Amino acid sequence: MAAYASLLSLFQTLDNFPRPLQQTTSHLHDKVCRLLLILEDYSRNYLSIKHLDLEMKIRDASHEAQDIIESHISAQLLGKSEDGGLFRKMISGVQDMFSSAFYPRQTFDYTHQDFDLEFRGCFQKVIDEFDSILEALSKIKDAREEEEEASTTRNSSFAGSSRFVAGIKSEPVGLDQDLMCMKDWLTGSLSKLDIISIVGMGGIRKTTLARNLYNDSLIEYHFDIRAWVVLSQDYDVKLMFTGLVCSTGEPNGDLKHKSIEELAEHLYKNLKGRRYLVVMDDVWDTKVWDDEKRFFPDDNNGSRIILTSRQSEVAAYANSSNSIHQMSLLSPNASWDLLRKTVFGEKDCPSILETIGQKIAHNCKGLPLAIVVIGGLLSKDNTTQEDWGHIAEDVKSAARNGGDQFMEILSLSYNSLPHHLKHGCVP
Repeated sequence: MAAYASLLSLFQTLDNFPRPLQQTTSHLHDKVCRLLLILEDYSRNYLSIKHLDLEMKIRDASHEAQDIIESHISAQLLGKSEDGGLFRKMISGVQDMFSSAFYPRQTFDYTHQDFDLEFRGCFQKVIDEFDSILEALSKIKDAREEEEEASTTRNSSFAGSSRFVAGIKSEPVGLDQDLMCMKDWLTGSLSKLDIISIVGMGGIRKTTLARNLYNDSLIEYHFDIRAWVVLSQDYDVKLMFTGLVCSTGEPNGDLKHKSIEELAEHLYKNLKGRRYLVVMDDVWDTKVWDDEKRFFPDDNNGSRIILTSRQSEVAAYANSSNSIHQMSLLSPNASWDLLRKTVFGEKDCPSILETIGQKIAHNCKGLPLAIVVIGGLLSKDNTTQEDWGHIAEDVKSAARNGGDQFMEILSLSYNSLPHHLKHGCVP
């Protein structure tokens, strides 16, 4: 179904959007998640011939939203100046990115009030179109619900956007050791409920690691039930508990009028006696753990909770056993592998570009964020060997301008660290 594919592509684009501007796109993100839920719950092909017009509307609205996002984010990364060549514009975005990693407490040239206003104006028409689509598709969904009994399985029922964040595939380049270590912990002999935090700066692939663990066939088999919750800075307590209860097999319609306390107690009862895995993704505040911890039963059956955060203090707060997995920068080989796959996909890199490409990857100092930004831009333009050479030198200069604290600061987790791709969604 073309509409589903377009919608899923838009979801991934929104998930990769820069955090300073995610507030602008959050409403559309929610609508896309709701549409995906409807289509996924009733299979990607359930729309009949009489609904082809609606399918075309979904596809067209998705493409329009994607075009708006890509044109605006390209303007931010490449710069709006008409002076200079493509690569000088591109590297200015890279230098901003390095600056944000090196000197996170400084305010660098990334004010987005004007851009945000313009972006909202362009997006409003698309948001209205999605509202119309949601209304029409919800009616179809409701009619189908009257004909079929809702059926859930213990491992395939998720609520809200968390279902799709957990399900999107992402190749774990350079994460082999991390995956092995975490799998050993998840399936180990420790019987008591244990919590482990995955910690690192934005863009270092905390969510990618958690997602690959969550979708691993061995992990799926090991646990009776799994649930994935995305929290972020402004999380909703009731929505959080509703999502968790739904993921344990409870029909969403029965939960609408329950209080937070009722939902929390419901969660406890549903988890009681079962070996469960819960992922709490993107935790920013210790209050999140305070709100949840007493509703996770410990039946000495090997249940596990994974928490991802960019803040070490949040991770330590939730972990009495000090089980913290610190994300590392990529090795030179893994950096080149990620850049090559970002630019060329499954195709081979032309031999004349391989040495220069390895130099570019090396100059990114193992930061996935930098590698993907540069690789994504290179993949969209017809570049020559000479162009790649200029990029290699420019990226080296940008990294060198970060100062002597380059490697030290990249390894830290900062509060409100600015960046140009959403953390955790780097391939």
